[in-house]
Amino acid sequence: MKIKWSQRLPLQKLKQLYLSEAGGFLNEELLDDIAVTLYLRCKDIVAVDKARNGEVRCPFCYANELTETYIKVGIDNTGKKIDNLQCHECFKEFSYNEFVLCTRHEQLNLGGAEGAFTRFISEYEQPASPQKRMLQVDRLIHEFHYSLRSDPEQPTRSVGPNLLNATLTESVRFLDELSGLVGKNEDLKKSAMDWQKEKEVFAVFFKKCSRKNLKSGSSANNRRQQDAPLQDSSKNKNTLCYSNDPKEGSGQC
Repeated sequence: MKIKWSQRLPLQKLKQLYLSEAGGFLNEELLDDIAVTLYLRCKDIVAVDKARNGEVRCPFCYANELTETYIKVGIDNTGKKIDNLQCHECFKEFSYNEFVLCTRHEQLNLGGAEGAFTRFISEYEQPASPQKRMLQVDRLIHEFHYSLRSDPEQPTRSVGPNLLNATLTESVRFLDELSGLVGKNEDLKKSAMDWQKEKEVFAVFFKKCSRKNLKSGSSANNRRQQDAPLQDSSKNKNTLCYSNDPKEGSGQC
């Protein structure tokens, strides 16, 4: 099974939008294109989370007319999810396990940003002026995941890699750049200031987690080397915290 997920947003396209707004002539056509791209991306993120929780969006109905038909995954006598699914609308069959497999490495994790993604979906489905839509887009791309039960106010990861065609590091750097392109729009200026504050809190957390993971990774490597001294040490890799991108590791604190 092959599923064509909505694409992440190119950085250059988003930069062009901000430049047009800063220049006093908001490119409304580009704004519409970017907003619908983010909307479809958020829809996919929510759909993937539902699938992992036993409610799968039919890939055939959605591919044909963007119709969201959900199929509940049954449980067999052993307590495992039933793999073979059939849509009650188009009657086509597909594999649950193959569907879930198609979500891997696609940056479609809902994580701790459910509120941000679902809010934008609701906002997009309502009429809005270009200025209001711009603020909705700006607010979404500057959101964070909040994933710690012990500290729900702690930002743990930018939503950038979920929505933008960039790694976590590239996303943060790019959003910093956008902060300097807000022009005279007071709402965007405030958003940029809020982003900088949250980013500083996130940066402290990220460094702390990185040191923790590097330390635990080093200890684990030492134990493996003691148990298997002939093992190729080039296979031992330390990972950074809260990055699902292959270039940046995938560890969590």
